[in-house]
Amino acid sequence: YLATAATTALIVAASVAERRDATDRLAESERQLSMAFDTNSDTLLLFAVEADDRYRLVTANRALRELLRRHRPELAGRELVGMTMGDFITEVLGLPPERIARNLESFRRAIAARAPVSYENLDWGRKDLVSEVTLVPVFDDTGRCTHVLRSSRDISARRQAENALRLHDFVVTNAPLGVLMLDGTQRVVFANETACALLAQPREPMLGRGIEDLVIPGAASPWPSLVRLAREHGQHSTEVDRIDADGRRHPLELSIALLAYAGEEVSCVFVRDITERRRAEDTRRMLEAELYHAQKMEAVGTLAGGIAHDFN
Repeated sequence: YLATAATTALIVAASVAERRDATDRLAESERQLSMAFDTNSDTLLLFAVEADDRYRLVTANRALRELLRRHRPELAGRELVGMTMGDFITEVLGLPPERIARNLESFRRAIAARAPVSYENLDWGRKDLVSEVTLVPVFDDTGRCTHVLRSSRDISARRQAENALRLHDFVVTNAPLGVLMLDGTQRVVFANETACALLAQPREPMLGRGIEDLVIPGAASPWPSLVRLAREHGQHSTEVDRIDADGRRHPLELSIALLAYAGEEVSCVFVRDITERRRAEDTRRMLEAELYHAQKMEAVGTLAGGIAHDFN
């Protein structure tokens, strides 16, 4: 009997210790999960699904409170747990009621897909504050959606950088000045529309070729001397005439600058149509010649007048 009692006591003690250990592990796991949830830099909101299109806020992390202090300080201390999603959108975020229907539709899509759904959102009604929102539906063992986790990440800086890059690409591509970009081996890696038109070269065959292999119709290759002088002075310019098959001349100015980018040497070549400049220079030379001729005739007239006066 004593042996049985002792064995039972040991089994119970072991079971209690194991249960206590499991409880401690669960508590520690919940503590770590709560800490990860609360310290996440993304805004996290957990909504409980009460019925179709009925969601109630269960918890929100610290990042939301920080956003409220920044954008709506009068609501920073308000209790949020227990609010319906509609009240949260209109009263806390200060958005118009029309936004409720949009959010309900997004929640429906995520639940129907049984997978995360992401979209971009304008925060606080401002076009300069863009966030990437992800809805993650949570299902129980019976397949019923019980919660939806909404995470929001501020991508305003990234969106501004992307817009600036797109604007830069648009400006360079459509600039009235021809632009060629060369890598460290002097191969063409970029050519805008204007450069292709001025050099009478299609873009695709030009890309990847060495600049010295680029032929300008009717002109001796200017590239070797242009690159060599640019290496000596950092930049250099020269003029060439592109001659079409019908004999028409197109005067061009080629400028090259050597640059350092990410520890590598790159080059930028600018191609400019100087037809108007040539025409202006020709006009200036013609006017200078006419002025010189007029001055010469005036001098001859003055001389002749002086001689006539002496005869008189």
